[in-house]
Amino acid sequence: MQCIRRPFAAAALAAALLGATGASAAADAPPSGIAVQTDHRSPAAIASHWTPERLRAARPVRVPTVTGATRARTQRQSPEGAPAKTEGSRSRVGGRGAAGRTGRPGKSPFAKSSYFGLELPWNNTSYGTASPINAVGRVYYSAYSRSQNIWYDSYCSGTLVAPNIVLTAAHCIREGRPDGMQNRTFTFAPAVNGTSRPYGTFTSRNQATWTSWYSAPYYNSAGTDSGGGYYGQDYGFVVLDRDALGRHAGDANMAGFYGLLANAPKSDVYHLGYPTEGNWNGCTQSSCRPWHCAAPLQRYSQYATGGKWDIGFSCYTTGGASGGPIFQAYNGRWYVTAALSHMGKVYCQNGANPCLAGSYRYGTTFFGSYLDNDALSLLNFAKTL
Repeated sequence: MQCIRRPFAAAALAAALLGATGASAAADAPPSGIAVQTDHRSPAAIASHWTPERLRAARPVRVPTVTGATRARTQRQSPEGAPAKTEGSRSRVGGRGAAGRTGRPGKSPFAKSSYFGLELPWNNTSYGTASPINAVGRVYYSAYSRSQNIWYDSYCSGTLVAPNIVLTAAHCIREGRPDGMQNRTFTFAPAVNGTSRPYGTFTSRNQATWTSWYSAPYYNSAGTDSGGGYYGQDYGFVVLDRDALGRHAGDANMAGFYGLLANAPKSDVYHLGYPTEGNWNGCTQSSCRPWHCAAPLQRYSQYATGGKWDIGFSCYTTGGASGGPIFQAYNGRWYVTAALSHMGKVYCQNGANPCLAGSYRYGTTFFGSYLDNDALSLLNFAKTL
C-alpha cells in the first residue's frame, strides 16, 4: 500500500478526455493534510486471506498509553463549537446486556483514587458484556511487527458511520510515525458474536487518516505516546467494498449505521468494543461478545501542538477495544462522538509492575479524540473514495 499522491497531469488528461462529452473530472489527489492508503489487491484476493482460521487467530492490538513523563495537555472546561452531525439509519444504542456490572471491579488498583499521569478517579456507571450492536464490529487487518520483523494478523473495533464507511482509531490503520508502516488487508465484520458474523465480512482497499497523525511536529509532541502518534487525531475511516450480492454493510436491510456528531456537548457516554487481550471475560476466541462501559464524561484535554482535544472517562477494558465507538445521546438520538484511542495508567493482570513482556494489561481510564468539524471533513472525503 502507499499514500496516494497522483500527479496533476493524470487528472488533467482525464478531464481533457471527458471534455468533449461535456463531463468534468475532479482532481483525485487528497486535499492537503489527508492521507489515503490503498491496497491494490482485488477484493477477492483480500477476502481469500481471511480464512476462518486467520480470523480466529488474529491478535488484538494493544491500546496505547501515555505516561506521566509525556503528558503536556491542559485540562479545560470544554472545546467550543456548535454541534454538527450526520444522520444514520439507526437511532438507538441497544446492547446493554444483563451481564453488565456496576461500581468498581473489586481489584486493588481502585482502592485509592489516584491521579497518576492521565489517570482519572474511578467514576463508572456500569461495565461488562453486552449484546452486539449491528453497526459495531471488528476491523481485521495485517500489521507489521518491528521487533519480530514479520507481518501478523490483528484487529481493532469499529463502527459503521455511513453505508460503506467504518470509523476506527488511526493507530489501527497505520503507525503514528513518519517512517511508520501502513496496515493492509483490511476487512470488517459487523455484529460479531462468538464465531458468528451474521452480515459476513466486507473487504476494504482504501483507508483515510490525517497526515498529522504520523507527521512532525505532531506525532512526537508533548502529550503523545513516546512511540509516536498524535492522539488529538487518532481516528480514521475504512472504506468498504460491496459484498458479492452488491450490498453495503450499512444498508438499511443489513447492519445499518450511526450518525457522527462533531463538537458534542458534555454528557454521559457509552463505549462498546471487542477486548480480548489475555483471558478477557468479555471476549475469547471461542465466545466473543462485546464489552461495554457506561460513564459520565470526566475530562477534556487540549494538546499544546495543533490545539486538538480529547475526552476522558472511566472504563474497564483492554486490547482489542481500540477504535470502538463512544456514543452520546443528542436530541433524542444516539450518535458516535469519538473512537477509543488510548488509556491512562496501565495495570497488569498478573500484578507485575511494570508490566512484564507478554503479561496481560488493562486500564481504568480511557480517552478518545474529540471529533470536531475536521472529522466531518475527513468523513466527507472518505465518501468520495
